[in-house]
Amino acid sequence: MNGERELFKRYAIADLDDKNMANGMLNMSRTPFTEDEIEFVKRAIHRIEADESVFVFNNPYHLSDSTCYNFEVDKVFVTRNVFPDTIYGSSHPRDTMGAVLAHEYYGHRPNRQEYLSDWGKGHDYLSHNVNLGGRM
Repeated sequence: MNGERELFKRYAIADLDDKNMANGMLNMSRTPFTEDEIEFVKRAIHRIEADESVFVFNNPYHLSDSTCYNFEVDKVFVTRNVFPDTIYGSSHPRDTMGAVLAHEYYGHRPNRQEYLSDWGKGHDYLSHNVNLGGRM
């Protein structure tokens, strides 16, 4: 529980409000999540009322990519960039964890059938640039 409190202090918006804007800078360190960090992100997933089973953590094929929705497997591959960059400490909405998770889950996932339809027409026919990384 002490580790979770530390994570909250590092990543809570309230603690970032007095810092400079990061202009969209996110944590891109490419390191795997710890168990405490995974639990912390899962609480954010619950706050946005998303289905936790759709989210995948520490996928070895996806650690070097950004968090993204993969329409082929209907999964959101979560990487460290869900956390704002603590060096710059942005509190910009697009830098917050919930915004990143909600963007992938509610922004891309509802369009899965459109993406699959376009994909069936050819690999260069995507109606939207969706990252296909993070294969299982």
